[in-house]
Amino acid sequence: MKTIIDILYLEEYKLLLLLNNGQEKVLNLESAIENPEFEALKEKKTFSKFVMTNGMLAWSNGKGLHHDHLISLLESTEMLLAA
Repeated sequence: MKTIIDILYLEEYKLLLLLNNGQEKVLNLESAIENPEFEALKEKKTFSKFVMTNGMLAWSNGKGLHHDHLISLLESTEMLLAA
């Protein structure tokens, strides 16, 4: 099972996910933040300031994405690239 051990901000809405198997994957969350619930994260300065805590990617405004959701987004992206 893939587990995220760390997340780094790259640019725009792109994050570098460091996985427990040694892989490094880039995840672009631009489409995910189109959800009105994440409106405040469209400001890149706000988006870039997050923490990984208790299995969540969390921002200071209380918004967050659970580890399992991030893995799901990553796998969906990988499937699209493979097709």
